Amino acid sequence: MKETAQERALRLVLEQESKGILWSVRARFVYLLVGVIMVPIASNSVFDTVVSEILLFLGLLLSIWAARNAKNQERLTFTGVTTVFFDVAVLWILPFSWYASVGGQDEVSMSFLLKVETLGMIAVIMVMHTLALRPLYPLIISIGAVVQQVVFLVLAGLDSRTVITYNPVETHFGEGVHPIYGIWRGISLLAMGFLLTAIATIARKGIHQAIFLEAENSLIREHQVELVAEGRMRALSELVAGVAHEVNSPLGTLNSSSQSMTIAARNLSELIAEAVDIDSLRNHRKLSRTIEALQSAGRSGEEAAERLNQIVVSLKDFARLDQSERQMADLARELRSAYERVPEPLKEGIEVDFELSAAPPLYCQPHALNQVFFTILVNACEALAHQGRLSLQLGPAAHDQLQIDIRDFGPGMTGKVKESLFELRLASKGQRMGLGLGLPTAARIVQQHGGHIEVHSELGQGSCFSIFLPRVDAPEVA
Repeated sequence: MKETAQERALRLVLEQESKGILWSVRARFVYLLVGVIMVPIASNSVFDTVVSEILLFLGLLLSIWAARNAKNQERLTFTGVTTVFFDVAVLWILPFSWYASVGGQDEVSMSFLLKVETLGMIAVIMVMHTLALRPLYPLIISIGAVVQQVVFLVLAGLDSRTVITYNPVETHFGEGVHPIYGIWRGISLLAMGFLLTAIATIARKGIHQAIFLEAENSLIREHQVELVAEGRMRALSELVAGVAHEVNSPLGTLNSSSQSMTIAARNLSELIAEAVDIDSLRNHRKLSRTIEALQSAGRSGEEAAERLNQIVVSLKDFARLDQSERQMADLARELRSAYERVPEPLKEGIEVDFELSAAPPLYCQPHALNQVFFTILVNACEALAHQGRLSLQLGPAAHDQLQIDIRDFGPGMTGKVKESLFELRLASKGQRMGLGLGLPTAARIVQQHGGHIEVHSELGQGSCFSIFLPRVDAPEVA
């Protein structure tokens, strides 16, 4: 079953979130690995080293487990929350471990906990969790860190050896606690947490919107491809039906002519067998009728063969178009020539206005463009039906193009007819149905010249075919 745009978007969102968690876990793994290497060097006691290394190794194992879940897109929320609370726990345990390593309450006051500079480690952990694009993660870390600072302040205040002071020296190197420093730490941690949360929220929303939009656009493109394929198949089926219909008539004529010629040949054979001499054969009354039947069947066969040849040529022209070499051509002359080729019966009763401005020669396939003009002119004359006016205009257009307008002041076309003008279809020509290859072929020829055709038509106002061709000069001969 084909997935919907919503389902595709949710799948892509899940993939993106798993990538974010994977990047976060990788950064966390590298950071912990550096810590495993640095702790033995920086630690001043075996107890501190053992506790720190255990926590760091647990963090590495947790990172490996989280990376596996992220790659498999399994339990992403549980994985992310577990790593966040583990890191909060580490941030709480390490300061007490360091406090114990220097002798605990027997040696120093609880104000030592406030002198442990964990802000840098907290900032790095918050940034790493921001990579997961889960807004709550950095916020949880910052809230946990602020609560930790408040608890440390309370513990320091309960210790009789702690001194409240505003002296920076005593604050850093003695038993003093600077209240402004504690407040500033809390504000900084909250501000950093909210800032990273806002960044993660904005990035997450932007990525989600982009994913949903891309999913919808992808489905639209697929739908367009399907529509194009469906249209091509429909056009191909109509073309095949048209070919079958068009070929059927001359084939029927050929079959009938063949039968007539067979019968005439049999009659002629019987006459020859019955004749006594050549004079009796020549004077036989059936001889002339037999010869006339043969001649009539031959003419019908020739006409049918010619019609089949025209169908084949038409199909070849549509498939390959004109393969002649390009050369410099005068479009005004080609337009007049195409009009002269239109059969005289079609032009009877039609007034023609030529408004052909001086235009430079165009490097093109003259025969092909002449066929384009001829096709549109024939259609225009047929639409006028021996009465009305036809206007032919040639002049410059915007973007260094030439514009050829063939306008008939006839009955015009409906929107439905105009939309299907350049589609392959069966077309009616008087009492006969035929292949509608003329305008589709004309459109392809113009497109091969880098141009396009625009059609403007209103019922009762007539139709105008505007052909736009880019000006192209002959290439320089090396």
